[in-house]
Parts: sequence; C-alpha cells; structure tokens
Amino acid sequence: MSKLLSLIGRENFLFTDDIERYSTDLNKIVKNSTFLVIGGAGSIGQAVTKELFKLNPKKLHVVPNGYDNTIFNHEPVEKPSFMPKDTFVFTYVGCAQWRKGLDILLNAWQKVFKKADKVALVIKDTPQIYGANNVLNEITKIQYSTGCAEIIYLDDNYSAEDMAAIFKHSNAVVHPYRAEGFGMHVQEAMACGCIPIVSEFGPTDEFVGDVALKLDMVRKNININSGEVFALKPGDATTMMSTYATAFEPTVDSVHRMLNKLYYSHTKEEFTEKVKNFKLENTWENVILRYESALKTILDNEGTQRGTK
Repeated sequence: MSKLLSLIGRENFLFTDDIERYSTDLNKIVKNSTFLVIGGAGSIGQAVTKELFKLNPKKLHVVPNGYDNTIFNHEPVEKPSFMPKDTFVFTYVGCAQWRKGLDILLNAWQKVFKKADKVALVIKDTPQIYGANNVLNEITKIQYSTGCAEIIYLDDNYSAEDMAAIFKHSNAVVHPYRAEGFGMHVQEAMACGCIPIVSEFGPTDEFVGDVALKLDMVRKNININSGEVFALKPGDATTMMSTYATAFEPTVDSVHRMLNKLYYSHTKEEFTEKVKNFKLENTWENVILRYESALKTILDNEGTQRGTK
C-alpha cells in the first residue's frame, strides 16, 4: 500500500477515516438516491460506478463517453510530416502501463516485421498524464538488436485535430490491453477509418461491432501489489494470500497473427471499407440525447432526492 501512496506523493489516504466513520449515513443516503454517472465507461467513471453499485443505490444511470464527429471523421486532412509515405501504418495510443499491453505489442512487432517490409508502427505515448518512462530507450534497443520494421515514437501533446490527422493517415489502430476503462481512442480512430485490432471480452466490445480483429486472451495469475501491475486499490488487503488475482491478457502469438493477417491480406481494402461503412453510435450529439433522457427519468421519478449531491 505504501508503494501506491508514494507514487502520488502522500503518506495517508484522504478519505478512508471519514468513509469508515460515516459509513452508516453514506449507505442510507446512497440507497435512497438516484445517480447519473457521465462517462461511466472511462477509468474513473468505471471506478465510481463500481463503488456506487456496491452500496445498492435506488437507481444508477450510466452514460458512455462520446466522440466529436466534427473532428474524427473521413474528411481528408494533410498528412503529418512524421507519417511515412507508401507504407501500411499501425498506430498505438496509450502509455507503458502494464494494463495497456504495449509490451505485448512490441514483443510481437519485433518478430513479425523486418526493415524491408513496407510497414510502420506509430506509438503515441502520453507521459504528461501517465508519467515518464523508458519506452523510447526500449524501442531503440529493439530496432537495433532485431532489425524490425520502423517504429515512430511520439510523446508531445497533440490536439484532437492532430490525433485525427494521425488516425486518418493510419490503416489500423492496435490496442492489446489487459485492462481498459473504455478505449476512447479506438472509437475515435475507427471514426477516421482505422481497422481496430483489440482485446476480446473487453469494454471495446461495446462499440467495435463486427469490424474488429479480436485478440485471443489467456488467464494469468498476477500480484496486484507489484509495481509493474499497479492494480492495488485503496481498501485492498495486503496479506500474502490477498495480493494475488487473475487477469486476462492477449497472447503475443495472437497479436503477431493479427498484424500479419492484416498486412498480408489481399482484401485489406475490404476491411477498410467495412470500417468506413460501420455506424458508430456514440457521437456527442447522440450521447447528449442519452444524458437528457436519463436526467428526465431522474427528475420525473417520484421520490428522487432532488438536489442531492
């Protein structure tokens, strides 16, 4: 537990004592209240939803994240200068956290493609949010020691328009996650025409439909107290028996196979056309209508504690 606190610069959790002291009152309030969780499929929203659900609320409305279809669409834009020409491009967006699965992707990449292949992997890292890491060093080592195909590493801040330009000049978005709240960037990339390669049985199943290439998953034992896994939460026990859990992760062979399948497929254009014709439902315009509907249900429901925060 101390490892987790040290990462955020604290010695004690902020609300543990208060939650224990007022647990009876909190339980009573939650059981008699109706909640609307906006963006409930994201990492934070998902955690809030789970905690509320444990307390048996009167009603719980969860609305997903939307995307801006005025930016993420099929309209042509200028190719970013760092994007390769006449090359099939796979793009990964995320960070080096264990749950995101970048290590799995890099392990597969160095085995499936060589320099002679007209293919590249764009990695968009976000150290500004997730913290500094050694991804660039690892990529340099991999390219030098294995002679794998080109890897383009990006770690600057990019606007939504910049990300849309990357997606529009990519052929596929790859996200071999072990754990994910929603996968917003996969939704945005699909809206720009990228073929999604994603983990099976995850939150992306909510919106990828039948156009995704799904990665095989295997169950693994993990130590949630490990600094690599970083899965320990406030309130989790830290005894030897309770720090072990199971998680599903994509196999390296499955990622290898899907990258290979798509790149060498004679029907790549059919995959791309299928994605372009696929209708994504979670535009902000549609999601706002769902917000309005949920709010109307809450306000029209007799007995709802209006004004409860």
